[in-house]
This record gives sequence, structure tokens and C-alpha cells, in this order.
Amino acid sequence: MDYDKLKASLSNSECDVLSLLNSSIFSNDPYKMSKIIGDIFNEPLANFENYKTDEEFQLSTLCAELYKLGVETEGTRLKLQNKFQKMQVSQSKIPTSSTILMYDSAKTRADKLGTLIRAKIDFGTAYDSLKLLDKNNDAEFYQVLVQLNRCCKILSEYDFTDTTKAEEINCMKKEFLMPLESSIYNSLEHLDKQNLEILKNKFESLDCITIFNDYLINYFSKKISNIVCQMEQANQTEDIPASNPDSYLWKMLSEIFDVWKKTWEILDEIVSNYDNYCIIQSSKNGSNFVSSVISQTLQSDTQWNIISKIFLDSLACEEEKFMAYLQVSKQFTTYIEFLSTRGDNAIYECLTKFIASLKEILGETYQREVKNFLLIEISKIVPPESSASRHRHKWLIPYIEDLQRIILQIIHESSAIFGNKFYDIIVPSIDSIVTELINVFNQKDYLEVKKDINQEICVNKGIGEISEEKFNSIIVVGYIYNMIETICDVLKNSLFGNEIYEKIIIEKHTKDLVQKLSWFNSYVVNNKITAVGNAIMHRMSKEVSDYLKEKENKIGISQKLPIPLQNATSLPNYSFSPQDYMTNLGQAFLQVVNTVTLFLANKNFKLAIEYAYNERKKTDKNKEFQRSSVEGAYLDLWVINSITENVVQYWVLNFNDVCDTNDFTMMKQVYVDAKFLIDVVVDLNLEPSTELLEICDTLNTIIEQEKQ
Repeated sequence: MDYDKLKASLSNSECDVLSLLNSSIFSNDPYKMSKIIGDIFNEPLANFENYKTDEEFQLSTLCAELYKLGVETEGTRLKLQNKFQKMQVSQSKIPTSSTILMYDSAKTRADKLGTLIRAKIDFGTAYDSLKLLDKNNDAEFYQVLVQLNRCCKILSEYDFTDTTKAEEINCMKKEFLMPLESSIYNSLEHLDKQNLEILKNKFESLDCITIFNDYLINYFSKKISNIVCQMEQANQTEDIPASNPDSYLWKMLSEIFDVWKKTWEILDEIVSNYDNYCIIQSSKNGSNFVSSVISQTLQSDTQWNIISKIFLDSLACEEEKFMAYLQVSKQFTTYIEFLSTRGDNAIYECLTKFIASLKEILGETYQREVKNFLLIEISKIVPPESSASRHRHKWLIPYIEDLQRIILQIIHESSAIFGNKFYDIIVPSIDSIVTELINVFNQKDYLEVKKDINQEICVNKGIGEISEEKFNSIIVVGYIYNMIETICDVLKNSLFGNEIYEKIIIEKHTKDLVQKLSWFNSYVVNNKITAVGNAIMHRMSKEVSDYLKEKENKIGISQKLPIPLQNATSLPNYSFSPQDYMTNLGQAFLQVVNTVTLFLANKNFKLAIEYAYNERKKTDKNKEFQRSSVEGAYLDLWVINSITENVVQYWVLNFNDVCDTNDFTMMKQVYVDAKFLIDVVVDLNLEPSTELLEICDTLNTIIEQEKQ
């Protein structure tokens, strides 16, 4: 089509512009036709330009041409608008997406309704036919059950199921599947994986896979229970020690492992979808399942009670128990290594957990045996027949040393048996034994403290010998302190791992054990020190008694005579130098000093004195003592001070009222004795008591007044 024809067509009011554009003329050569259309629209513009340059240009001609162009353009616009309206009408007749969805939804509902109606009809037909079938015809009965089960599932989605009939069908399914339990057992016994899969499919088709899984669990539970029962019966007829490799415990563990080894592989795919039943996890599903069932069976109260009794019986028939415990521990270690190399993670976790429970029984039994053994050792402590040996108390030291040696050996052996857990196992026994040892010493009065409390003094022995006997008792307590410290050091060295934790628990345990002994140590030390002072006071008791009698006579005579004659009644019985008993007192103190110095070279004596001294500092409320030179000084000063305090107090108590006699000679003699006693105390590097100084000052004042 050329330019003129196209122009004429477009000018026609009946021209179908869209049809013209879709015609073969345009499609064959769109470029050419596009150019022609462009020329049609550009022609008025070109004419306009020509008319502008034309000398004969007329405005009327230009307007006519413009009008003509407007008519053509308006015609084209109207045609396009008309075509567009037709397209809108056509489009409204095409289905939209919402219409399609509505149609699809309606069709789906119709399909579901049809399915529901068919399921209702099939359910009734199958249910009626089921009653007519012979239950012994497994194949037909099974197919009908499958059909009923499928219909029940569909109907249950829309609550159209008859509850009574549904329960009846479930009972029928269980009755039908119940005989298959023995088939499952036979398949497992003969490792028939193919038949086991067929059986599993039947259970799945009836939605009874949980029953299938329960039958599997029952098989392994019965298998393990039978093994345990056989061992129980054998244990009742013959006792075999646990340390024997042929004991029932090791046979049982071996057979349990064989059950796992034999069956886990054929179950690897069978139980792939039953992880919820597996309390133990590994990469092998069959192993997970079998190991989990074994673990649950062994942990059940019934089986565990039987197993623990078998184990305890086998331990009880051991002759050398401590050696047997070590051997059993080694066998546990060997078996765990066997599991590590021959099993997988699942069976390893299962049986190592079981062995850990057996080790707890072993630990409890070991703890009781340790306590009983150590109690027997304490019961062997018997005083010698010789009274001289008993009084020296050294006979107790070998018993303490033997007890310490045994405890250290037990620590070493228990560490090898239980590892770091040995601490929690044997420490309670050690604590109770230390407490029992202290109670035995106290109740049976092996250190003769009650004699000291009752002031039973042997008059035939010198102060030095008496002091040695009393201090030997303190050495015995020091040996117990030393035993405690040694035991705690060995415990610390036997632990390994968390050093901070070790330090905390050892320090706490040491403190607890020391605290158990502290009251008994203070009880012994204080009474033994007091006993030495009582022995010294007993030596001067005769002279003090004579003085008291004479003092009473002096006071009586003085009160009866006239005042001018009272002083004349004094008798010249005093030498005005320290009396013999006072010089003997000084010698006794010197002997005590030498004995204390000698004994402080003994580490056990020093240990007991140091603990007693520290305990006294906590409880002593005498501020003067706390500020005295003894505070922070050497232990010998504290011991000597404790002895001299009692003696000086005894002397002061008897001589503080000498002024009441009005006897100048007696007062002068007491003054000399008091000064001597002060000198003795000062020579011992101690401070004289306030009461002693007051007596001396009072008498000195009276004597000076008399001189004037």
C-alpha cells in the first residue's frame, strides 16, 4: 500500500485502524509502513512551512488545512477509543484469578465430600463384611482391617467416626497383631531381616507401629531379664568371688554385649524412624535402639536389685577384700577398654553407665569395710600390765603409728581403685575413725586425765618425774595431730585435676579434723599443766598448813591480850630468810623449766601445746593476759606461766591475810618469802601477779613503819 491509499483509508470514517495495523501490509514491512504514517502526519507541517515561505500564502488556506488535519486526527482518536472500549468489554468476559480460586475451592469441597461419602459407604461395607470373615483367614482379614483403618482415618478428620466402632476396630487390630509378636521374636533370633521388614509393614499399614516397637522392646527386655535371672539362680547355688573372671557379673556383662552385637545391625533400618525411643544417641539407629532398651532394663528397680545383690554377694565371699576391690576395679577398666574397641558409642555409653553404678556399690562397700577395719585396729589398743608403763603413756604411740600407716595405705589403694572419687569414699570413714579414737581415749581415760582432775598425786615421785609423765600425755595428743596433718597432706598429693578445688576441700577437711581434736587437746593440756602445779603445791602443803595453824593461834592470842601486850606475844620462830619450802619451790620451778625446754624439742609436744595456746587465745577474756609479754612469746613461757600462776595464786590465797595476826615477826618472814617468790617469777621471765605484789607492798610498808 502506497502513501495515497493509506491516507485515503485513514480518512474513511469506517476504517478499522487496529485491523489495518494488524494486516500483512504492516507486518511484512513495518518499517516502511511506519515511515508512510510518519509522512502522513508530517505532510501538514511541511505544507505549513511551504506556505510560510510562499509569497502567495493566504491565512484562509492555512486555516482550511489545519481544520482538515484536526478532522483527521479526531477521527483517528475516536476510532482508537471505540476499539479500546470493545477490548474492555471482551476482557470482562475472561475469568479472573479470584473466580478461578472460587471454582477450585468449590471443586475441592466437592471432592472431599465425595471422598467422605465413599469412605462412609466403604466403612459400612467393610465393617459388615468383617463380621462374616473367618478370623483364621489372615490375608482377607488383614485386607479388610486395612480398608477399615483407611476409612476411619478419613472419617476421623471430619468427626464422622463412630467412637464405639472405632474402639472396636482398634481392639480387632491389636488382636490380629498380637500373634505376630512371636514372629518378631523368631525373626530376631534367626536374624531374618526380610521377614522383620514384612512384619513392620503390616504394623505400619494399620497405624500400629508403636505396638511393633513395643514388641521389639519387650524382646530385648525379656532377653536381658532372662540373663539376669539365670545369673541369680546360679548365684544361689554357688558363690564365686567378684575378682574371679568367671564370676556371674562378668558372665552377665559378656552375654549382654553379645545380644547387642548380634541384633543391632538388622535393626539399623527397621528402627530408623523411632528416635523417640532411644535415650542413647549415635550414628547407628539399630545400636541406639538396642542400647537404650538394655540401659532401661538394667536400670529398672527389679533388675537392678537382683544385679546389686549378686555383686554384693560376690564381694562378700572375698577373703582378701581390699586386694579383691583393687582387682575388681582393674577388671572394670579392662572391660571398658573392651567396649571402646569392640563396641560403638551407644553400647559404650550404656554399659559404662551401668559399670559406674556398680562402682558406686563398690565404693559404699569399700567405705564400710574401711571403717570396720579401722575400728578393729582401734579396739586393739590395750594398756600394758605394768603400771609404770601405763603412767608414762608412751605405749600409746605405736598404736597411733600403726593406725596412721594403715590409713595411708588405704588412701593409696583407694586412689588406684576409684581415681579422684576416692576422696568422697574414704574421707567419711577417716573422720569417723578420728572421732572414735578421741572418744576411746576420753572414755577409757588412757591419758589418766581424770586422776589429774581428782588431784591424785604420787608422793614418791619428784617434780621432774611427774612433769615428764604429764608431758608424755601431751605428746600422745601431738601424735594424733601429726597423724591428721600427714593424712591430709597425702590426700592432697593423691588428688589430681583442679588444684584450686583440691586446696579448698583439703583445707576445709584439715580444719574439720583439727577441730574434732581441739577440745580433747585443750582438755588434756590444761589438766596436765594444772597437775604439775598441783604437784608443786602438794610439796609445800605441809609448811602452808603449819603456817595456817600458827596464824590462827597468833590471831587468837592477839585478840585475847591487851593491846600493849599483843606485840610481845610473838615467838622468834623465823630466820628472816626464805624458808626451805620456798627454796624448794624455786628448785621445782627450775626443774619444770628444764623439762619444758627439753620436751619442746619434741615436735609432737610442741604441736599440741601450740594448738592449745591458740585455742586459749580465742577464749581467754583476761585482757591483762592478752597484753602481757606472754602474748606472741615462746610456748615455753606460756606453759611455765600457766603452772606458776596456779602456784602463786595458791600461796597468795593462804598468806594474803598475814597482817591480821598483828605478829611483826611472822609478817616479816612472809615478806621475805614473798620477795623471794617475786624474784623467782621474774627470773622465769614472767610477770608477778598483782595480788603477790600487793602483799609484798603492804608488808613492806608495815615493816618500814615498825623501824621508825
